[in-house]
Amino acid sequence: MKFLSLRLGRALTAVLLACGILAAATAAEGLYGSLSRRAVPGRVLPLARLEEGDLVGRLSAPRVGLDTPVYEGIDSATLAQGPGHLPATTLPGSSGGAVIAVSRGETGDRLSELKLGDSVQMRTPFGLRSYRVVERRVLEPEAILFETMARGDVTLLTPYPPGEVGPAPSRLLLTLEK
Repeated sequence: MKFLSLRLGRALTAVLLACGILAAATAAEGLYGSLSRRAVPGRVLPLARLEEGDLVGRLSAPRVGLDTPVYEGIDSATLAQGPGHLPATTLPGSSGGAVIAVSRGETGDRLSELKLGDSVQMRTPFGLRSYRVVERRVLEPEAILFETMARGDVTLLTPYPPGEVGPAPSRLLLTLEK
């Protein structure tokens, strides 16, 4: 009898573990599945209005070890989670000039290591897009005009220099194009 209950207990544990794995996979697909779908060329995907803090996509630059989610908005709570998409600009992956702000810390440090010609990828609901760094500028904070700085497909903006103590005196602006 004890042997049967031990075998039954192990079988039940295996079934519960399998159900847990299946539930976790379903939840992960719900959270990240839209980022892995490929866009159909010439077809605009319908998107709901994004709210502050919603996931926009994933930014990666293999050479510098950058791989981070990008969120909608640029308030301090959003930027504490990771880079933020400036809502007044187009979404990354669509046509036009998207602007992504990156705060200090590990992500900003890695971003400042990017050089001209480096490869940067962005995974969004529009699909995976590959870009190259085509421009690297250091600007004074007062010189930044969001309306005119989105020159390429994506513009990345972070405090500069990365190791500065206190308020950073400048901003690093990286222009990315397909």
